[in-house]
Amino acid sequence: MLLLLLACKPAVVSAPSDTTPDTTPDTTVEDTAEDTVRIALVEDDETETIAGSGNPDWDADYSDEIFRDDIIHDVAITLDSGSVNDLNYDPTDYTDATLEIAGQELEVGVRIKGSSSFQYLSGKPSLKFDMDFVVPGQTLLGIRKLNMHNMYYDPSRFSEELTYGMFRAADLPAARTSYARVSINGTAYGLYSVVEVTDDPMLERWFTDSNGNLYENAANYCDLDDGVSCFDAEETDEGSDDALEAFIDAVTASGSDWLTGVEPLLLWEDYTGFLAMEMSIAHWDSYSYDLSNYRFYHDPVEDGWTLIPSSVDLSFGFRPWSYPDCGKHGVDPSDYTMGILSSRCLSDAVCQEAVYARILDIADQLDEMDTTATVTAAAARVRADVYEDSRSYYDADKFEEHVVCVTDWLAQRPDELREWVAEQQ
Repeated sequence: MLLLLLACKPAVVSAPSDTTPDTTPDTTVEDTAEDTVRIALVEDDETETIAGSGNPDWDADYSDEIFRDDIIHDVAITLDSGSVNDLNYDPTDYTDATLEIAGQELEVGVRIKGSSSFQYLSGKPSLKFDMDFVVPGQTLLGIRKLNMHNMYYDPSRFSEELTYGMFRAADLPAARTSYARVSINGTAYGLYSVVEVTDDPMLERWFTDSNGNLYENAANYCDLDDGVSCFDAEETDEGSDDALEAFIDAVTASGSDWLTGVEPLLLWEDYTGFLAMEMSIAHWDSYSYDLSNYRFYHDPVEDGWTLIPSSVDLSFGFRPWSYPDCGKHGVDPSDYTMGILSSRCLSDAVCQEAVYARILDIADQLDEMDTTATVTAAAARVRADVYEDSRSYYDADKFEEHVVCVTDWLAQRPDELREWVAEQQ
């Protein structure tokens, strides 16, 4: 197994709980007399060491150590009394904290995040960390910001892992994930999903040019035909909204030649794949079905736009406010026409066929990944922590019920998708 260690100073490692998987490595980090960054790549008995003097190279990307699927991180967050007060009274503003994760101890900024899943410190809050809030330029192994989600509405606790993983397996831009047992000032807060933030480090991995504009929908039910004001700019490297305004003009144009004007402005494979994936895995709480939880990114070199998923804890047809089980809500691919890019595409023969082809590819992908084995492994990874987590909204019985439900639904989904596409054609 490949092990990555950063030893610019002695590591601080939280003591593992009794539920730490057996695969957790026994790691030791050599202290050095000099201010040296030492990265040891250990594979069996062979060791390669890369050392550099001076301050840590905070631009270097060792983030795979955070997004590992073979361990659950032990994360300790320390807040002084002032920071506790800040989060109680201004929870969405960053305040000072100490973050310990993966052998690293950093002074960072932290705030509470979330909408319907929002919780205060007295509950189980979702958290966002800014690594250079206290120390300018600082990163966590190349990571600038990081999310930890409370998985409040996800009985399985693995919806984000599976959903983002399915997007990535289809070569579609999506976040990486892992898990953490979180404590705040020594109090256990239970199991969290660790989720990559859509910012420059992530964009660099997926696009020709990461120096483009990134937009998030400013509110639910907000779309391109509502104009530029409908979007919050998260990355503004291009210096203006000119590209977005041109995109909006093309998308909202009427006429039978709609696709002729829009297709050159799209990263076509990403765009059609995104729509197809939403429809295929019943990720209804997103662009095509519910006009929520999505981002647009413009690659300036390609001069192309695509959609990026966000907040995927309600995939596989589960809607906790209306239905007690998965596979009940948003499972009909025909219903994914709420977004203007979706509705116009599925009304155009060429675009429609491209999406249908991608759906068939996804059906094959689900078969090849053996969804039953995948769900079983994901459930096994978190089960012990789910049973011990006293702050979760759902209990262990609901977890087990949802595991069975998602297993059965995903197993039948590929044939259901093939039958649906055949009916449309």
